[in-house]
Amino acid sequence: MKATRLFLLLALAAPAPAQDPAVLFVDAATNAPSGAPARYRSLKLFRSRYSPEEYGELRAAREAEERADRAPLRLEGPGVAALFEGRAFGDGLSNVLARAVEPAPTDDLYTEFSRTTVDVSRAPEEWTVETTTRRRILTYAGQRKAGDLTFRWNPATTDFEVVDARVISPDGAETPVDPKLDLFEGDQEWVADAPRYPAGRLATVSFPKLAPGMSVQWTTRRRAHDRDLFSFSETLGSLGSFGEIAVTVAGTNDLARAFRVEEPFWKTIADRFPVETNATPSATTYLVRGGGPGSQIVAEPNMPPLARLAPVLRASSQTAPERAAALAARMWALSDPAVQTNAAALARSLVATNATVREAFVALRDWCAINLREAGPAYWDLPFAALSPADATLAARYGHEADLRILQLTMARALPATLRSSPPAGDGISSLPPADPSIPPGLALRFYNADWDGIRAFDELGPEPASPSFYDTIAVELSERRVGDGTVLRSNYLFDGSTQYAPVFGSRNEGRCHVRVPLPGTDVDGTIRPDAPSDGYDGCDGTETEYDIAVREDGSARIGVAVRHSGRDFETFRKKYEEILPEERRRDAQRLVAALAQSGRLIGDVVAETPADGPCFLRFEAEIPDFAVRDGERLVFRLPGALSVSPAMQKRRFPFRRTADAATETACFVQPPPGWRIASSPADCKLPVDGGFGVQMQRIVQDSDTHTTFTTTRYLRRTEFPAERYPDYVEASLRFRGPDAETVILERAEDAPRP
Repeated sequence: MKATRLFLLLALAAPAPAQDPAVLFVDAATNAPSGAPARYRSLKLFRSRYSPEEYGELRAAREAEERADRAPLRLEGPGVAALFEGRAFGDGLSNVLARAVEPAPTDDLYTEFSRTTVDVSRAPEEWTVETTTRRRILTYAGQRKAGDLTFRWNPATTDFEVVDARVISPDGAETPVDPKLDLFEGDQEWVADAPRYPAGRLATVSFPKLAPGMSVQWTTRRRAHDRDLFSFSETLGSLGSFGEIAVTVAGTNDLARAFRVEEPFWKTIADRFPVETNATPSATTYLVRGGGPGSQIVAEPNMPPLARLAPVLRASSQTAPERAAALAARMWALSDPAVQTNAAALARSLVATNATVREAFVALRDWCAINLREAGPAYWDLPFAALSPADATLAARYGHEADLRILQLTMARALPATLRSSPPAGDGISSLPPADPSIPPGLALRFYNADWDGIRAFDELGPEPASPSFYDTIAVELSERRVGDGTVLRSNYLFDGSTQYAPVFGSRNEGRCHVRVPLPGTDVDGTIRPDAPSDGYDGCDGTETEYDIAVREDGSARIGVAVRHSGRDFETFRKKYEEILPEERRRDAQRLVAALAQSGRLIGDVVAETPADGPCFLRFEAEIPDFAVRDGERLVFRLPGALSVSPAMQKRRFPFRRTADAATETACFVQPPPGWRIASSPADCKLPVDGGFGVQMQRIVQDSDTHTTFTTTRYLRRTEFPAERYPDYVEASLRFRGPDAETVILERAEDAPRP
């Protein structure tokens, strides 16, 4: 029987004349004003059975209904009721709703307002930040998200107070949180593992008896004191629904006048929600007005951080280089080998007097990786006066980021003056000229900032990191200067928290922008400058895979696999296979073969080579009984390990962003059965070099007398490009994925004997 189409019957009546209200709430789920009589309600009639072809339409209708339930619309102003006069309720209003509401499945919470007051009248000695926030719960998921709040602070530098917390019912009734039942305070997680640091505190507010339609509101006050730096940063925008974001700066001193609104690099949100500024003699308010529920901007994969999309209000008592110089000076003062005698004696005992600089670096790095642990608060939560001298960290055998680097800086300064220059052989870069033995090793500190990750587009924002308040990573740089053929190069060895399994030059921070601060007594100049990331792939995060495939006439195949790891992948691989247990090794071998085919069988053992100087290799062979599908006089199979960028097939509103470099290469050596030849296979293909997408891909097909080689390389760079370029990016990447890019068809040669 022919299926009947899905129908929706709306029983709507014209409203009675009503006085024009000042505020009118319209429920998008029912297309009726709040408080309207029952005749305004929609009537939805659905049949109990649907054919398969009708399911898509049914699902779309149900999803639309759910989105409407999540996104009630609030209309304000005089004349609103005129929208409903003289017409059926669903007539003209439906067009208004279609233009005003953008429902989205992710709209679980609505931030009605967030109001912050920053009192800098006594800064930089102390300052106060008080914030009041109210959120409305729209769904059960929003109820779970808004049910608990967590606040962290360190009493050594901050006084914190939950001034108020309450639940607001839809009818306006307010229920304050009971401090004895719903407010909890305790130590932060790291305190037990790092008792020598001032204990950090944690407060949790639990809102009771929440339900969709309710709101939660809280006010917190932080008073900062005994700090070395005043810094404030607030993004004036939100990816979720919000009604108002306001920051008021109270004070008349120079620091209050230093507050500035920085326009974002991308105007995606800034043009939609402009910043309003209201100034009085004693305070200045920066305000952004958003939309109601359903007007939020939905997050997308691989999008820039909010600070790149919305205006940011900032102020700081120091610039980023000034902060780096002050931190470096304090670290230098606490790392004097003449004072920190225990750390200096340990360094000399670990390094022979005639060792090379490379050998000295490896000895110190490996000892620290094995015998020290990182624990404690974030070092920027404490003043510089709280940084520990090297011997104190050595005695405790633990420390936070800065204290561990102070210890390693002391050990590097205590190295014997008779160190030899390191030969270039064995470090993976055989083309390096020899080091100049007349120049002693240099020392410098590198300070990395999380907001400044090395994307080329950042160059247009100036030389400073986005947030000068702290640097999230510190590295001690030990370097040799190499001179040859008129060129001067520096081999840099970095103490940056890498383990004993890491390659010598495989820093986990390779390619990130940083501020480099030279230290006294070194061969580098005295300027403080931000270094740009390395240009081009330099060997980090590299994986090369080779598949040697011998196909038989019955569709089975014997495949030999060899994987080469370099860069930071080296560290992960080496650690795994040097610590792996026998039973885990067996399971790992099964996993490797199953990745080729579920019916695969391992031939021999899995061989893992993990030399200290790298690179690492993984080799094994497998028998695959059903590798190719027999189709008459043809054998069809897909190349293993196919590489692709695999972007999401979607329409983007935000720029695309990738923050890490990676390079991979896959080579498949296909040997057909005797008397067979390749009838169809992926062709040569090349993506334009970079092309503005930060990706370079190339496939090369080479034939020989015995086999055909399919080599695919992929190089992903840090990148950021606008949303209008995304369709081109997707179209270009499609050439490297799918059946056309992976399928090989073999057929019997015409002159080959047939069975």
